[in-house]
Parts: sequence; structure tokens; C-alpha cells
Amino acid sequence: MTICSIENCNKEVKTKFLCSHHYYKLRIYGDPNYKKEKKIKICKLEGCNNEVIAKDSCWKHYQRLRRYGRTKLKSEHNKICLVKGCENIYFARGYCSDHYYPYFYKKLKGKEK
Repeated sequence: MTICSIENCNKEVKTKFLCSHHYYKLRIYGDPNYKKEKKIKICKLEGCNNEVIAKDSCWKHYQRLRRYGRTKLKSEHNKICLVKGCENIYFARGYCSDHYYPYFYKKLKGKEK
């Protein structure tokens, strides 16, 4: 049994004194010791320096995009309450907590009667 001519490779020779792995690299790249360089991409969102996983997004932002169809959390949208003159950030169904709970409880009481 003949061993591959490349250093630290103990595989059996297939062709031209090289194992199948190194012979393949010689055929495809012209060098049996060829190694691809990884190009590291950064997430496309501002302030995020994580490595890209898919669709120009890091793991965290890709999962948000896949699950919710957006990359920001609801709390990051900063929507204001629908009631005129109220400057609070919305809590549910477009209303802040001060306006949502009275609306919600009125609706519940109406159903009980």
C-alpha cells in the first residue's frame, strides 16, 4: 500500500501519487493543497455586526424575518396610541394600556349580559 505524497495525509494512493481527495483538488483547482478562502459577510441591518447566515441577515434577524415577516420587534416600531391626543406607545390593537383595558372590559361585560 502506497501513501499519498502530501504531508500529514496517510490515505492510500489512487492516481499520480495522490489520494482521491488531493487528486480531485489537483484536477479542479490545479493545486492539491488548495484551500478556499471564506468571505465573511456582515448582517445588512444597522448596528448589527454578526456574520450572515441567510438572506443577508444574521441568525437572529433571519429568524425574525422567517417567523414574523419583519426584522424589528414590535416594541421597536414605536407606534403611538390611536386615541387622539394620547402620546403613549401602543399596547394592543393600536391602543396604549390606559385605553385598551377599559375598551376590553366594556367588551367583556357586554358579552356576559
